[in-house]
Amino acid sequence: MSRRVLVVDDEPNVLNFCARALELKGYAVQTASSGKEALALLATEKFDLLATDIRMPEMSGLDLMDRVSAMGLDLPVIVITGMGSLEVSIQALRAGAIDFITKPFGRNDLVDAVARALLQARVARERARLRVLAPVLDLSRRVREGAGLCEVCQSLVKLALGQPGALGAAILLEEPGEDAPLAIAVAGVLEGLTVLETSSLPAARDSLAVWPAGDIPGEDLRQRLFEQGARTIVAAPMETPDRRFGEIWMALEWLPEQFDSHYAEAVAILARHAANLLANVREVSLPEACGF
Repeated sequence: MSRRVLVVDDEPNVLNFCARALELKGYAVQTASSGKEALALLATEKFDLLATDIRMPEMSGLDLMDRVSAMGLDLPVIVITGMGSLEVSIQALRAGAIDFITKPFGRNDLVDAVARALLQARVARERARLRVLAPVLDLSRRVREGAGLCEVCQSLVKLALGQPGALGAAILLEEPGEDAPLAIAVAGVLEGLTVLETSSLPAARDSLAVWPAGDIPGEDLRQRLFEQGARTIVAAPMETPDRRFGEIWMALEWLPEQFDSHYAEAVAILARHAANLLANVREVSLPEACGF
């Protein structure tokens, strides 16, 4: 399937040039002449990359990037700048753009920049997967050798805590037939987490749940999260086709809008493999808590 690229520029000749250059290389290209038009397309269609002019009337490329981030979209971005716009280009890179090209540019300049950006995004996804999968493989071996529930939960919490930006982690297990989960292993800034404090938060039933750390009930825990820099709580369901085991929680130093799809994929992979590991643990009764 062709990779889909959205090109945004207020100059029709630039849009036509970019569309033709990329289509000749097999990309599916959609164009927009303003940030507003681009946002309408992004709200209804899926794209693999965004290439946007940095200076446009009404909404600049930087403003468009902010709006895209606020929509929860994790798109690799290339910015198109004019001559003498180095400072603005640096601003765009700091805001998350992968690359920039300067007008006037040739067909190969554009095609090469798009290819590099898509490759970099794919490498980032693979790194996120491998960061989780390598330790999980070792933990799978230990489960086969007879590791118990506490050892597995402690290892999962340590693995979650070792992810970039993670300041705390917790495993909440559910006993079949019981309403409330049990905080079985906790670490980092979530060490004061109790089941009571999770009861009013949205459950991670079928997918990831993400909310600001300031929404955590419990003034002491909320204050500690704030003081230690935690800004976002993420919860992912640990379940197999046959059973739901509970949730894995992480406290992150990033704001909710900075939680991107690469990281979401890594958390989902961790939760999925955690469920498979728990399904194979021989010791199945829940202790009061594992601790460290």
